[in-house]
Amino acid sequence: MLSVYFTKGWRRKGLLLLSVFIYLGLVYLAVGWNKLFTTKPKTEIVLQSFQRKYTLPKLNAANRKEIVIKDTQSKSQTSHTTKDMSVSEILTRVYKYFTNDFPITEEPVLSWIKNEKVFCDKRLLISGDRFAIGKNVRMFPSRRANIQSVAKGGEEVRFVLNQDLSKEEYIYNMDFWEMDCPKENTPINSNGFYWSRNIVLKTESNNSKAENQSVPRTETMYTIGVRRQDYANLHNWVRDVFNVFIVMLHFKLQTSQVSILFLDGHPFTYLDHAWENIYSKPIRIGHLTEPVNYEKFIWGIQENMGPITEPSAQNTVPYLEEFRSFVLSQFNLSSEHKLQCSKPKITLILRRNAVYHPRNVEGKVGRKIFNEPEIVDALMKKFPKAHIETILMESVPMVTQLKISSNTDIWIGMHGAGMSHTIFLPKHAGVLELFAKDFKSGRPWFKCFHDITNWRNMSYQTWENLDSALDMPHDFTIVPTEILTSKVEALMNKLCPK
Repeated sequence: MLSVYFTKGWRRKGLLLLSVFIYLGLVYLAVGWNKLFTTKPKTEIVLQSFQRKYTLPKLNAANRKEIVIKDTQSKSQTSHTTKDMSVSEILTRVYKYFTNDFPITEEPVLSWIKNEKVFCDKRLLISGDRFAIGKNVRMFPSRRANIQSVAKGGEEVRFVLNQDLSKEEYIYNMDFWEMDCPKENTPINSNGFYWSRNIVLKTESNNSKAENQSVPRTETMYTIGVRRQDYANLHNWVRDVFNVFIVMLHFKLQTSQVSILFLDGHPFTYLDHAWENIYSKPIRIGHLTEPVNYEKFIWGIQENMGPITEPSAQNTVPYLEEFRSFVLSQFNLSSEHKLQCSKPKITLILRRNAVYHPRNVEGKVGRKIFNEPEIVDALMKKFPKAHIETILMESVPMVTQLKISSNTDIWIGMHGAGMSHTIFLPKHAGVLELFAKDFKSGRPWFKCFHDITNWRNMSYQTWENLDSALDMPHDFTIVPTEILTSKVEALMNKLCPK
């Protein structure tokens, strides 16, 4: 009887285990069947030029907040140049346009130089109320308002979230800079010059000589003071860098002769590395505590007072091609890209939410394209021989951005900072700029990138959403693929006439 009991017991256990396995199998099949008919398909776009892969789900308006990015590139990669040449070697290059063999002949820069005001027995020269140069300028970093409570600058954004802008935009005392004049000085009567109220001209005396000796450090390099405004925006960065380039053209200064001084307390951004590549590693005035005597100090052009202005009343901006060549060269990139009509290169700019500065804690970014995968699929079908790429600008270093843009034939993107690369595109390239619904209203500067294409005589197409049905939640816009491909085709026909 006992043996029969155990035999029946094992049978019971076997039947129980079999039932469990059958149940789990049915559950697995049900889940798989459900996924087969409910999971949204995905399109993977491999960015071949820098081995980065994005997985772009096709989602609907109800469940879409963000496109998931699967990043296969290590975030620790920080290379700035494409070859083995060091930054210090690049910064010692000599450019012809920074020599006397390249005279300035184009407006508006020529008028600024002609409209030069002289002060302090030619020790201070102000050009067109835009920029100035001073000899033996004493600077006192502590002569700023609320110096104990303002930011020093260069902090990581995550440590200064919600920081008020007033902590980054310094208020300078009227005697922040001092200069000694050999005879009785004339007040600076240049109201259009931004820094005129912060420079004191003192009559040279024994006391002033003693003051010079008391300054612990003397800087012998040309130092260009740059007051950044919208520092985290690529377009504003381009304007600042271009303004420094114009100043160097005028004073005939090679990069090895120049030091950059940030006259603000903004946090760190990836664009700071780009400054270092092009000119030199910037010095932050908030990190200085002791007075400095500058043998040659240049107050740079204010960002919104340079040749690239918004909105621009100018028909052209001078020296854009020289500027493009200069920037690419500083990143050790070629400025020559030959159009191959048999395999043109088309690049689509992606936009994502991200925290770029302390005042945008939620990281909201507007004007995003809702149907990116469909657009890429449509472009691949319409132009099967073309090389199609996508790029999320802020996810890659500037050298990678420039490598892509300088070798692109057709550049597509929503109006935004990434369109600033229009300056670095080959001159033959075409641009397709997209606009979200009602974006142009009350924003006269919406045409800034169109202006660049006009200045460079490039082909340009545009599309603006006029249909509310194409508006999606979270600042997404559906861009009709048939309209987009037709506009790209129009650009292609100009590049490669049949």
